[in-house]
Amino acid sequence: MDESANDLELLDRVLLKFGLCDDDEQFQQQLNKFLSPVLLKIVSPREDVRRKVMEILTHVNKRLKSRSNVKINLHPIMKNYEESSNSFLINFAIIYITIGFPRLSIEEQLELAPVLLNSIENKPEPHQNKIVMLIVPLLALDNENSKNMMKAMKIEKPMARQILLSILMDVLLLPYGHSSESEPPPAMSKYGIKRVELSDSSSEYLENVKKGIVRFLRNSCFEDHEFFVHLVIASADTRFSVATDGLNELNRIIPTLDWSDPKIADSLYTLFTGNFSKNPDKKTSPCTPRLKTKILQYLVKFRGKALNVAKGLQVIFEGLFGASTNQKCKTASLQFASTLIFYSDKELIQKLVPVLQTHITKLISSDSNEPNEVQNGAYQVISKLITKCPENYAGDVKLITEYYNFLASADADLHNSIKDCLIALANAFKCTSDADFNPSANHLLLQAILNDQSESKLTIVQTINVTFLTTCFPGHYMPARYLLLYIGGTCIQLKDTIHGHLYGSQKLDNIDYSKLLNLPSFTTVIDHVYGIIERKMTTMHVDVMHEVLFYTRICLWQSAGYKCKPGAENNMQQLSDYVEQVGGDFIERFVRMIRNMLQRKGFTELTCLSLCELLMATPNLIIKGNLDLQPMILNALKEVNENVRKMVAKIYGIFIAYSCNDLKNFKNEILQLSNMSIKTLEHQHGSLIAIANAIFYRIIFYKQNKLDAEKMEFLKSSEFIGMVNQFVKLLSEQKSLLLSAAIEGISLFSVHFKLPFEDLNKEKSDEQMEVDDEFSKEYVLSTIVQLLKSTQTRQKIREESALCLGYLAIGDHEFFAKRTLTHFLDLKRITKDAAIHIAIAQGLSLITSGDKNLPKEVDQSSTNDDQLLDWLLTELIKIVPEINVCSRQAISLWLLAIVQSCSNRVPVLNKRMTLQMAFTHLLSEDNELVQDVASRGLGLIFNMSSEEEQSQLSTQLLDQLTEGNKGKVRKVDEDTQLFEEGVLGKTPTGQNMTTYKELCSIASDLNHPEILYSFMQLANHNASWNSRLGAAFGLQSISAVAKEKLQPYLENIVPRLYRYKYDPTPKIQNSMIAIWDAIIINSKETVEEFYWQILAEVIKNLTHPEWRTRIACCLAIRDLIRRPNGLNVKGDGEIETELRDLWLQLFRVMDDFHEGTREAAGGTAKVLSKLCAAAVSCDHGKRESFLICNTILPILLEPGCTHTIPEIRAISLMTISEIIDSSGDLIQPHLVILIPSLLKATGETEQQKLSMLSTMMSGQSESQEIVDSMRAEVAKNHYTIKTITKCIKYIDGDVFEKSTPAVLDLIKSSVNLGTKIACAHYISLVITSGVISKDDLAKFSGKYITAALTGLADRNFIIRKYYANAIGDLIGIAKTTTVASLFKKFNKLYFDDQLGNSKSIAQSLTAINTKHHDMLRDNAQSILPLMLFAKHEDTGEETMWKDLWSDVNFGDSLIAAHISDITALLESSLNHQSWLLKAQSGRTIEYLAKRLNNELKGEAKSHLIELLLTSISGRTFNGKEHLVEAAIALCQPNEAYNEKIINAVLRECRKEEKIYKTKVIKCLGNVLEKLDNENRFEDVYEIVWTLLEQSLNQQEEDASMEERNKEKIAIINLKEAACECLGKAWPTTKAANSIETQKKYQLTIMRKLTDCLKLNTRSIQKSLLVALSAFIQKSYLLQEKEVNDDENLRKICELVMANVAEVSADSHTGLKKEALEAFLILIKKLKTNNKSTEIEILKTEFGKIIENFQKDSSPEIKLRLKDISEILK
Repeated sequence: MDESANDLELLDRVLLKFGLCDDDEQFQQQLNKFLSPVLLKIVSPREDVRRKVMEILTHVNKRLKSRSNVKINLHPIMKNYEESSNSFLINFAIIYITIGFPRLSIEEQLELAPVLLNSIENKPEPHQNKIVMLIVPLLALDNENSKNMMKAMKIEKPMARQILLSILMDVLLLPYGHSSESEPPPAMSKYGIKRVELSDSSSEYLENVKKGIVRFLRNSCFEDHEFFVHLVIASADTRFSVATDGLNELNRIIPTLDWSDPKIADSLYTLFTGNFSKNPDKKTSPCTPRLKTKILQYLVKFRGKALNVAKGLQVIFEGLFGASTNQKCKTASLQFASTLIFYSDKELIQKLVPVLQTHITKLISSDSNEPNEVQNGAYQVISKLITKCPENYAGDVKLITEYYNFLASADADLHNSIKDCLIALANAFKCTSDADFNPSANHLLLQAILNDQSESKLTIVQTINVTFLTTCFPGHYMPARYLLLYIGGTCIQLKDTIHGHLYGSQKLDNIDYSKLLNLPSFTTVIDHVYGIIERKMTTMHVDVMHEVLFYTRICLWQSAGYKCKPGAENNMQQLSDYVEQVGGDFIERFVRMIRNMLQRKGFTELTCLSLCELLMATPNLIIKGNLDLQPMILNALKEVNENVRKMVAKIYGIFIAYSCNDLKNFKNEILQLSNMSIKTLEHQHGSLIAIANAIFYRIIFYKQNKLDAEKMEFLKSSEFIGMVNQFVKLLSEQKSLLLSAAIEGISLFSVHFKLPFEDLNKEKSDEQMEVDDEFSKEYVLSTIVQLLKSTQTRQKIREESALCLGYLAIGDHEFFAKRTLTHFLDLKRITKDAAIHIAIAQGLSLITSGDKNLPKEVDQSSTNDDQLLDWLLTELIKIVPEINVCSRQAISLWLLAIVQSCSNRVPVLNKRMTLQMAFTHLLSEDNELVQDVASRGLGLIFNMSSEEEQSQLSTQLLDQLTEGNKGKVRKVDEDTQLFEEGVLGKTPTGQNMTTYKELCSIASDLNHPEILYSFMQLANHNASWNSRLGAAFGLQSISAVAKEKLQPYLENIVPRLYRYKYDPTPKIQNSMIAIWDAIIINSKETVEEFYWQILAEVIKNLTHPEWRTRIACCLAIRDLIRRPNGLNVKGDGEIETELRDLWLQLFRVMDDFHEGTREAAGGTAKVLSKLCAAAVSCDHGKRESFLICNTILPILLEPGCTHTIPEIRAISLMTISEIIDSSGDLIQPHLVILIPSLLKATGETEQQKLSMLSTMMSGQSESQEIVDSMRAEVAKNHYTIKTITKCIKYIDGDVFEKSTPAVLDLIKSSVNLGTKIACAHYISLVITSGVISKDDLAKFSGKYITAALTGLADRNFIIRKYYANAIGDLIGIAKTTTVASLFKKFNKLYFDDQLGNSKSIAQSLTAINTKHHDMLRDNAQSILPLMLFAKHEDTGEETMWKDLWSDVNFGDSLIAAHISDITALLESSLNHQSWLLKAQSGRTIEYLAKRLNNELKGEAKSHLIELLLTSISGRTFNGKEHLVEAAIALCQPNEAYNEKIINAVLRECRKEEKIYKTKVIKCLGNVLEKLDNENRFEDVYEIVWTLLEQSLNQQEEDASMEERNKEKIAIINLKEAACECLGKAWPTTKAANSIETQKKYQLTIMRKLTDCLKLNTRSIQKSLLVALSAFIQKSYLLQEKEVNDDENLRKICELVMANVAEVSADSHTGLKKEALEAFLILIKKLKTNNKSTEIEILKTEFGKIIENFQKDSSPEIKLRLKDISEILK
């Protein structure tokens, strides 16, 4: 009971205290003292205590409600709120928190905000919402304090974080201009809209709040993924400023997000579709289309668990069919659907296929009105769906038909999308089993569809058809193959593609027939296509028939068992056997197809080849049923195309060879052909070829049928001998066609038999055949050899001649073989043409090994003459040492041909060592072809040998190369040139480059010389061997044995070979790549295995003497470090030695004299830069990142950033910048060196052109200032400064302290503008960033301010400007004593060099005022006098001081309080020797006098007057008038100093200098007008009257015109001032002795004025009239008191009227106005004093001249006339 009573008593006392409070201050004091304890009593168990508490709180609430200025101390209340769990207490506490928080200052609110937010954990939801909404308005603030609050705010409790983020999201979703009474906006609930009601409902305020939220989230303690959704909402805002901020932040955090996090994705799903809450108040609707589109942009990025199929489906349907959607939203929804389908689990998608297919199809149906963009997206979704779940579509043929129909009717923009769908469907119907394919019903339906669509004219339709035909049907399914052939024949654009599907190669010349394994059989092809061709014979396109025929021909050969190109004459037996096997019916139909083609298109190469092959395989069968073709074939011998004509001739020859039943008929046929009398040249050529082939195949016919007797009879017949003679005779024909036919004919004859000519070296025998004495074998030989030698003969005939000689030796080895070889050897020097040498090489092969392509019936046994071969090899080897270029090329080709064709013959095997030496000798030839041929030959010799022999051969070669063994074969040493001069360019020393020594170097280093042969063989890719003439040789396949031999030595081979791959010469590069591909089984694994060896090799050779090696190393490094694993790190030391060496070497090469080398090194350095930046990121492990940073940063700083080469500096700085981005705080240990280096580099990397331009503009200050401003902006935006900006957040007190000496040294000693600007900018960045505490910064503030003052003293205005700004930042962290010292320094600097320092000091003070507004007010004692004084400069720079003075706005009281300090400064300036400062002091004192007025008094005023009078008494100088004006401004009526001031001014008026005198006289007039109790008229009259009488023409005669004009203007101004001064000096009646003075001078003055008015210029006249007005106004005669001096008054009126009349005739409106003004004053005064008589006189006189005034229509005149008229009424 006692306790309860005590509580009640205490509560009563509190209530009494509250009640006794008279004002708000007392109430606030008591409230803050007792409110918290009172609230604690609310939890009392006693009811009476609780009632008393309620009574007190009710009283408090009433007073608080009406007293908005009363502040509440919330700290104890918030503590009670946070710690208590009593509902009563927290309910009351929240009331006072919500009342008190807005009443606090902004700084207090920012301080309490984190505490408030952390107190909402486990509090009622309404409380949480209220507290958060108290904080939200603070986010709209955009100042330093609010930004610091955001950075410092730590919200550790999870619920508090969640509630805050939830409410911030609702605020971001809040639309502009939304009313709380209307329906909830999209994505918000009724509950959400209620809890985020803002105090200010304007759109501008909401915009600022949203921008503040984005800023807060950017700088807050939240993780990026927590506010990702908020930024998405902000980026979709309708206000540009909010959307831009949100988008910028999104771009920053996107790389850091985990796109597989389901929590992030779920928030977007819910925001997109709504939350489907069961509570109606908390249920949200889908968001706006704008936000939907933005959300979908990020939903497509999610992968893995973040892709929720169920929720994703809701998003898709909402985006496509929701109430609020648009085209962009639909398109984005379809993109998300594609992503969801592609990356989701297949089983889930399969279940949803029907739903998705049904709904998506609505968008593309025939009645759909969706735009093309949406329909494209829909087709893409369906395509992805089909690709993902092909099983669901495998039987849907109807869908294929539907899409084909869509394709036919759709816009062209949709074609590609529909195509993708159909191709996906093709994969759904994909044929999985080729072997046992049995078309299903669906396949048959599909086939029918494709059959119909193959008639389409659209290329895209045919492309789809091709896809279906090649995907859904096996290669042997002929209906599909036929449709492909049909499309290939009708659609030329797809022909190559179809050829690729049918034959494995788009080019028919490149078909690999050994890989055609899945073709249909010949019989299947005939069964399918024959009927179609017969039905469509007249309508089928010729190209289709051609494609079908070509395909059928290949199928025939493949079915016959061939794996080679059709047409192999030496093995026609397989084809014959197959024809017999399949039966004549199929062959007859095939022939019928050929004949149809002949009828449509005539003879073509294809038809000729097909028919010829059938004739050679089964001549009897073909000829028997097609004898009717013979006339057509005979007629085709006239064919213009030579190739076709020759094939037709061959066909006709076979025809007559096999169709003639007896010898007589055959003879008749060839005799008819030989009749050339009326035939054209082409016909003759065809006939001759036909004769030759007829005889050739007739002999084969004899041999096949073993008709030896008839054969001999034919060979002895005169007809045959005549034909031979005819062909031999044609060898001297000039017509090339006939000569070619003769050579070909002799070649065909001679392989079967010896020519029926006499051997001149033997005696004739009786058994010898009779021959024409004109010809002989020697003649034939010599004639053909001559054709081969002759350069006048066509090259083709020369090549045919070489082959003909070989064929002659096959048939008559005894006579022709050795003779021909001798002739061939004699031709070794005749030409350098490789084609002729290759043709001779082929001839040599024919002589020594025969022709493998000849039919088997031809006897070639005579070519196996080892003795002749041995002789030939010996002769060829003897020729090798010859130095003749032609000879060496010929021998290399001939040796290779012999070795290649006779590799198994004994002579070749026995001479392996000699041949090896010969080829080695040929390697020294400069000719590229010879070098390649020799290396090829060495490879062949190497493969022929046993392992022991290989080793011996290799050892001998290397001995020859390294030890210089001499013999018959010329040595090939390390300097042997393997390429022709100029092919690979020159070395820096001017010598040719080689590759052979590099190969030998590898072999020697490994001590395994045999590897050299493998290199030679593997690298042999000379293009000439792929030519037509080189095709006979070909390229041997790579030896598997060679590969195996190289594997153990890869550690030494790989590094060099890797480098060689990047040789800049394409020839070498291709060869080395070929070697690499040949010996390296797995390139990636090999490179990884030998990474360090490769790196060491290329680093070592980066500075190789040869530039091509340096380039190769640069390119090799680039490719090495670009691989997926990037940079490797050993991690076994403090630095990575290899990486350091690599950077240093690259810097050296970037300074190379060779431009290509520099460019290669620069490109490699850029790649290395990016990889280093990526490698130092925290993702690669802290240890690895630290090592790389520790290794490269010292190099990049020194010598990188300070290098003389701009490119090296640029790459160094760029790398440092990127490293800072990715390394995080790992960069911190290096900042002490890095920051000064970057600051220094900013100036050193400045563009020289701008610097030169600034120097050129040095005489034009404004232009130079503009240029320097550009230089400063360039420096600020330089990548060095951007790099420093990135470093700022890692700078701490220790780094700042250690880097300070270097930075200060740069500020003081650097001469580069860029460096000085960078230093100033760096200071500002460090201070404004807030990364270092003020205490740490304050330690060095004095040093930095001192250094910055040196910048203020710089000659360059821009540098001064930037250091002024830096001082503005530094002042905020400086100590009080430092600030005071700085302001004193400013005062000293100003007076030491006003012109140089004024603007800099003004800029500094402006910066201080901008950033620390109260600083200047707090130090007014030091700075106010200077600012007041400086604002009165007259140097053109005073505008800045005036603006500063206006911004600071010192009050009168503050100025008055510091008047003593101001006076002290003015005394100093007035005593200064500078006249400018004296004049400025005068202006300052004048300003003080006018502003303070009566407040300026006492000792201060007296002191100022004394100072001014002292200064005025001196000599005249420019600006001295300001001292006079200041003295006059200090005058006040009835003060003792007035007389001294007036006397001083009168003294100055007597000075002779006209301009100064003019100004002083004006001042005199002003002071006398101001002090109306002073009468100094007589003194004034004495000074000025003589001036009025002074003539304008009184000037020196020898003065120039310009000087005269200036003097005249000065006199006019002086007279004007004198006139005005007279008027102002005319005493008023208040002044002593004024009436006596007026009486004495009034008439004199009036008469003088009247006289002067006639003699002076208008400006002076105007001043005289103004003075007249003043006289009238002050005249004692016209005062209100009675004055009896009518006579003088009348005289005055007459004089005034005379002046008015004088002016009335003038056209000058100004004069008229002043005259009327004087007259108006006069009549007003007269009327006031009832001077009617004078008024009447004046009225009469004025009436005479009024018309002159009425002529002037100006408003001023009219108005005064009106006033005068009213008075004179």
